[in-house]
Amino acid sequence: MGWGLGKNSPITLSLGRNNYEAMLDRHGQNVRWLVSKKCTCMQSDHPDPRCKKCGGTGEIYDHQKIYTDTMRVRVDRGMAEIPIENVNCTVLRAYDSNGIEYEASQYDHYLRFFNPKKEIANGEVVEIVYQQPMEESIDRAELEYIGNGYYRVPGALADRSKIEGVDNRPPGDIVDMDAVYDNKGKEVDILEYRCNTVRLKDSEAERPITAFGIKYIKPFKFFVLSQNLDEEDEKLLALHEGDAISTFPYRYDVSEGDIITVLSGSNTKKVVLKHKGIQADAVMDFFVQKITYLATSNREYFEGKDFILVGSNKIHWVCDDLPEPDANMSITYQYLPTYRVFKFVPTLRSSEDQRIPRKVVLKLLATFSEGQGVNRNG
Repeated sequence: MGWGLGKNSPITLSLGRNNYEAMLDRHGQNVRWLVSKKCTCMQSDHPDPRCKKCGGTGEIYDHQKIYTDTMRVRVDRGMAEIPIENVNCTVLRAYDSNGIEYEASQYDHYLRFFNPKKEIANGEVVEIVYQQPMEESIDRAELEYIGNGYYRVPGALADRSKIEGVDNRPPGDIVDMDAVYDNKGKEVDILEYRCNTVRLKDSEAERPITAFGIKYIKPFKFFVLSQNLDEEDEKLLALHEGDAISTFPYRYDVSEGDIITVLSGSNTKKVVLKHKGIQADAVMDFFVQKITYLATSNREYFEGKDFILVGSNKIHWVCDDLPEPDANMSITYQYLPTYRVFKFVPTLRSSEDQRIPRKVVLKLLATFSEGQGVNRNG
């Protein structure tokens, strides 16, 4: 190790926001993050067991659709350029190092600052507090039919990796569409969103079917680690009997009860389920990536030919000879590890007012309830 970088070094190396986010962008995992909310059926801390909205659990799940953050910009002739990724932001405050506030007017990716009592100098730095929507938009897309009224939305994916040779682009979550029309121009009713798919009332629709004004949430980049932890995180994990530690940018309001699914590194599970005698069966995991084997005592069924895997956990049958009601089905599938946020670890700003990354303790989600809506998008 070079002089000055040892244990007693006078040099302090800090992980500032820019360094952290660059490392996260390169080495972080794509995750699906759902925010936990209390259902309106809660009465004196007890849910209504008959509630159809939360399935009697008292909790519902949704996406964080907007965040608040800060950035510093340098002014030139009363104006400053903002990053292209923040063009759709809404400026809440703008102030200089002396706390003097300015009115900020946005023109494309430029901000103009005005204060009737003080003209801002060239080269001066202004702090911007802004709100940024998380929803991404696709103006128009021809939907890919996958069976039983379900359609996949092309393009609703994570950003491409900046690492050469890596092209893992997990799907985002569709949260809204303005309208859907069939090939004859007739509007088609939307029934449900699951992951990057939509279920339509398409019995009278003529394909191809086109969706307009699609809004979706991209996967987030978090660090989720369950091994090779540093001493501090090992102690945290042991103290709270957790299964993993996650760190993430300060702007995201991850809190206790939220659900985080790691969209890489699948596990394999083998189970036996009874067919319910209906058109769909649910696999009892929150995010099933692929079904590699499904068979009854009579025959083997194949994904894409006899059934389709929809959203994150539903088997929809597309063949005519479904398993008999109550027939045992032997299933082997790959699923993505899903965690519940168990403990939020408070963090403070640094001495330089840096908003350092936040941290939570995670526990593997062992329970299952389709009624909670964890597998649906909102």
